[in-house]
Amino acid sequence: MMIASLLLGVVTFAGTSTEVNEKVLNAFRKTFTTAKDVVWYEYGDSYTVNFKQADIKTRVHYDKNGNLLESYRYYQEEQLPPYIVSKIRKKFPEKKIFGITECSTENDVAFFIMLEGEKDWTKVRCDINGYMEVEHKYTKAE
Repeated sequence: MMIASLLLGVVTFAGTSTEVNEKVLNAFRKTFTTAKDVVWYEYGDSYTVNFKQADIKTRVHYDKNGNLLESYRYYQEEQLPPYIVSKIRKKFPEKKIFGITECSTENDVAFFIMLEGEKDWTKVRCDINGYMEVEHKYTKAE
């Protein structure tokens, strides 16, 4: 019941239109020239935009001056840098790469990789140099 209420709230909120200032719109248009399915949200003194580009779901946060604060991209193994795929395969040979969330800021790029095992899920954080650490491990329900 609670989940249904939350989803209804998200759907209702997503349906509202957001006025985005010209600085932010210009910054977005210059950077993401082929964006599709663009949806804007305003949160206090920042904006968030969700969209697709080259079939990759993306979420970007801007301040009111059009400065990109952080971005998140959601994709599959094919878009992950080959060096990172190689490191994952070597360290977790029995697991399948299920999905990736890439988080980029001015100072960092991190990959959060969800791995599926026969009986568990493993969430790994990996930096651009291939250093990785297990963040969470979940046991699958039987």
